[in-house]
Amino acid sequence: MRISDASTAYSLIGQLQNLKSRQSSLEEQLVTGKKVTSVADDPALGGTLLNSQATRERLVQFHTNATMADNMAQSGVDTLSYMKKEIDLSLKVAESAQNSTGDSAALASQIDNIVSGLLSAANTSYNGDYLFAGSKSSSDTAPFSYDETTRQYVYNGSGEGRQIEVASGVTVSPFTSDDQNQQILNALNSLLSLKNAITSGDADAVATAADTLQSAQDGITEASSDLGTTQSRLDLIEARNASIYTNLDNAEESATNSDENEVTVKLLAAQNAYSASLQGTAMLLRTSLLDYM
Repeated sequence: MRISDASTAYSLIGQLQNLKSRQSSLEEQLVTGKKVTSVADDPALGGTLLNSQATRERLVQFHTNATMADNMAQSGVDTLSYMKKEIDLSLKVAESAQNSTGDSAALASQIDNIVSGLLSAANTSYNGDYLFAGSKSSSDTAPFSYDETTRQYVYNGSGEGRQIEVASGVTVSPFTSDDQNQQILNALNSLLSLKNAITSGDADAVATAADTLQSAQDGITEASSDLGTTQSRLDLIEARNASIYTNLDNAEESATNSDENEVTVKLLAAQNAYSASLQGTAMLLRTSLLDYM
């Protein structure tokens, strides 16, 4: 065989291998419905898909964060609602004390029970985080406790609650503010004052304690409303994140899905080209062998 014929033969064999590879790729596309199965298939598109995947992973984490924040906010709303109802009850007790329509010892005992329930609510935690402790939500110390020395309740929390990232560059806090937590403290101490006033039979002191308690309740109502606003904001952020995720999914599907009819036509063409090339190569090799005869 002449060198030129050998080179041609090797070239044709290489072409056959390329055509076979092309045929196999099209067959895989027809089976999977995907024109890209790895980054190597299309480096540029592969890079885009990797970026899309990373973005979607972040969106999944944002969804987890937003769900946690919403649950914490809802727990705060539920707890504050309980506090408001207990304060409403205590104001009715105060009214009874002012009108002398009840036994003072029994009324004071009612206030004691309310204080106990309110203190427990004030120290509510969610997944290990105190809801009304500000920046000390993960502290081992409960945010509200009774000081035996001053005979008053004290607030052990501080500052504002932590922010949680729920979208790219967007954070929310599912916690009440420092001022609102102080209103809870005021409610507890106003209840103590109310109990003492009822016990001593001081109608003026009962009225003063009731007014202070009403003011604290207004602050608690505001705190509940703010948490509700946070939840509404989270709903909007979640809807936007979901839309971004869906758009990424649709873009990836459009970029990677193959057209069955188009692939079928290309596969038939590749099969024909491979068959023709195979025949041509066989004829060339047979002709070359005759040179030695």
